Amino acid sequence: MVKVVKFNIYKYRLPLQSEFRISFSATSYTEGLIVEAFDENGRKGYGESSPSSKIVGTTTDSALGIIRNIAGDILARDLSPWEAYKQISSSVIHNGDAKAAIEGAILDLYCQEINQPVYKCLGGYRDSFITDITIGIKSLDETLMDVQKYLEEGFTQLKIKVGEGPEKDVSKIKAIRERFGYDFVLRVDANQGWTFKQALKIAKELEKYEIELIEQPLKYW
Repeated sequence: MVKVVKFNIYKYRLPLQSEFRISFSATSYTEGLIVEAFDENGRKGYGESSPSSKIVGTTTDSALGIIRNIAGDILARDLSPWEAYKQISSSVIHNGDAKAAIEGAILDLYCQEINQPVYKCLGGYRDSFITDITIGIKSLDETLMDVQKYLEEGFTQLKIKVGEGPEKDVSKIKAIRERFGYDFVLRVDANQGWTFKQALKIAKELEKYEIELIEQPLKYW
């Protein structure tokens, strides 16, 4: 059981080293919310919200309001992680990023109580994993330079942001495979940048380039 006696919520805004562009926007910073939860024994647990109005339907300010409301319902109650999850889930529809921030902080506290890292509480069996690195929408030359750089740094999985149109998207993936081969995992993320017909056409054309997955090809609705 976990009893949260205090919540702090911190808003952050961090500059990026360079502009990051996807199919519908470009940004030079990242922002979000950190939730800090204290239990009655003085332990601290942390969770994070990463709002996006066009992806998850929230802004930093709207997520902040939701988190404050949920926190008020959780405070000073003895709850198991499952009970906390049910309370959080039923508190409001949608707003998954805000719910996840509270849930993450409470889960962190519970796992500390039983002296386990969070990944083991969730059934994890390894303490490391291979991740990809994402390359935003750039010119073809810039993209190829980034691919070369990251492969030389030892990355074995790359995710390429697409959504500029069928011809450009396919040509970019074709150029990457032709120059660098097939000895690494390649994923693409269209960030809702294709229509249904475009997605079918592009997916078919990308088959020969051994794409592991296509992320978010269509509008969320």
